[in-house]
Amino acid sequence: MKVAIIGAGASGLTALKQCKDEGIEGVILEKENYIGGLWRFNAEPGKGGTVYRSTIINTSKEMMCFSDFPIPADFAPFMHNSKVVEYFEMYAKKFDLYKHIQYNTFVECVEPAKDYDQTGRWDVTTYSCDDPTTKVTTTYDGVIVGSGHHWDPRMPSFPGMDKFKGKQIHSHDYKDYKGFENQRVVIVGIGNSAVDLACELSHHCSQVYLSTRRGTWVFSRLGPGGLPVDHVFNRFTDAVIPFWMFEDELKKACNSRFDHEHYGLKSKHSILAQHPTMSDELPVKFSYVSTIKRHQRSDKLLAIKTNIIPNEQVLNAL
Repeated sequence: MKVAIIGAGASGLTALKQCKDEGIEGVILEKENYIGGLWRFNAEPGKGGTVYRSTIINTSKEMMCFSDFPIPADFAPFMHNSKVVEYFEMYAKKFDLYKHIQYNTFVECVEPAKDYDQTGRWDVTTYSCDDPTTKVTTTYDGVIVGSGHHWDPRMPSFPGMDKFKGKQIHSHDYKDYKGFENQRVVIVGIGNSAVDLACELSHHCSQVYLSTRRGTWVFSRLGPGGLPVDHVFNRFTDAVIPFWMFEDELKKACNSRFDHEHYGLKSKHSILAQHPTMSDELPVKFSYVSTIKRHQRSDKLLAIKTNIIPNEQVLNAL
C-alpha cells in the first residue's frame, strides 16, 4: 500500500511516522526544500511559513510534544519558532523520515483514479517548483492532506482599500518591524497574530491602532504559581469539572490579570466559544504604553478611517 502525504510540517511528519509503524509505504510531497511547514521562518518575502521572526509558541512543550518523542528538558517551556523547527528535525532524524520526503514538489491536483470505484485509489498530479511544465501523475492507494489551512492567507476586503495609498499586507507576510518604524499602523483583528504584532510594533511605531469588531478573552501563557496555563486548564480538568464551573474559573483567571470590561475587551461570547487570544504583553501595553489604542469598529468605520489617514501603513492581521 502506497500513500501520498501532502506537506512536511507537524501533521505530515507524524502521518509518515505512523505509516511506517503500520508497514505502509508513505511519501511526503513537500513544495519547499526543507521540513517544518508553517514554523519555518524565512526572511524572504513570499517564502517560509506563517511565523514572523519573533514568534513564540503559545502551547507549552509538555502539551505540544509528540507522545513518542518528548521535547528535550533543556528547551524553554514556550519555544521560539527556531526551536520548534529544531524539534521537528530531531523527530525526523530519530524515526528515519528524511529519505521518504520528496522536496520541491507542488501538488496541483488530487482526484479519484479511473478505477476508484473498484480500488479507492487516487491520482496525484505534481510538478517541480523549479519547472511547472514538468507535470507527473502518480496513482496512490491513499492520500493524507497534512498542509492545514494557514498556508493560504485570507485577505479581507473593506470599502476604501482600493483608494488607500499606504501599504497593506496580511500578517502571513509580516517578517519583522523593519519598514514600520515611526509609522502609524492599523492592525485589523484581535487574534494571536494581531496582538503579537501590535505589541512588537508598539516599540517602533509612532502609533498602533488595534481594530476589532468585538471583544475577546486574553489568556496568559502562565497560570497559577507560574505554571504553564495549559498545565492547569486542560482536557483533564475539563473532564472532571462541570463545564459551567470550568468556564467560570477560566473567566476569573483572565479577569484576575486585568478587567476586560475596563479595557474595552469584554466579550459577548463565552470564553471557549472561539479560539482564545494568548498574550502576556497586551494588558501591560494597554496600561503604560500610549502607542497602542483599541478601536471598536464596523467595516464602515474602518473605511472612513483609512480614507482620512492616507500615506500611512495598514497591516491586516486576521
